[in-house]
Amino acid sequence: MIPVVADIFVGSQVVSAFVGVRKYRTLDKSMKVLAILLILACIQTGLELAWALRSKTNYFLSDYFRIVEVSLLCIVFVTSSRLKGNRRSLIVLGCVFAVVWAANLIFFDDTNRMNSLMGMVSRAFMMAMAALVLWSQLRDERLPMTEQPLFWVASGVILYAVSTIAILGLSNTLIQLGRPYFYVAWHINWIMSIVANIFYVKGMLCSVPVPK
Repeated sequence: MIPVVADIFVGSQVVSAFVGVRKYRTLDKSMKVLAILLILACIQTGLELAWALRSKTNYFLSDYFRIVEVSLLCIVFVTSSRLKGNRRSLIVLGCVFAVVWAANLIFFDDTNRMNSLMGMVSRAFMMAMAALVLWSQLRDERLPMTEQPLFWVASGVILYAVSTIAILGLSNTLIQLGRPYFYVAWHINWIMSIVANIFYVKGMLCSVPVPK
């Protein structure tokens, strides 16, 4: 039986994808890429649930989605950054992750097991990119941070990345402590992911409309 919080998380993904589709034409370039990412994330979750309900191994879906997730998020940040140095750093981070992901896929990947290490690595790269964006926004005083779409997007990414890294890194310890601790940790992770999706929607809603 799927926990209620997990159902709400899936619902938040559907809502964020719907908002992305609904507002796509009026979004700027970076938020359009974010909308595509949210739609693909919703599809990926649906496929994982479908595979799981049919008792099939679905770990490969997460393995392949990581490169899509990090790459599109990198594009979101690069296309929105006003500082050349920031754009260069973001591109380097994206390229380094692509090399790490490809090396892992070729030499170490096992589709029959959850790849917790790459899960943490991908979130670490996402968190580094988001932190870089937030740092650059602190130096930009033209608009209040809360009125800038990237503030909400980057904050959501950090929430999502930190909670996922924590639960993947502590998964063995949590299992040893007992199922109740493991379930509580996953509930916290789902809640943080729900908040992250709310932040993504907020980012799209405060995006400057593109003239028709």
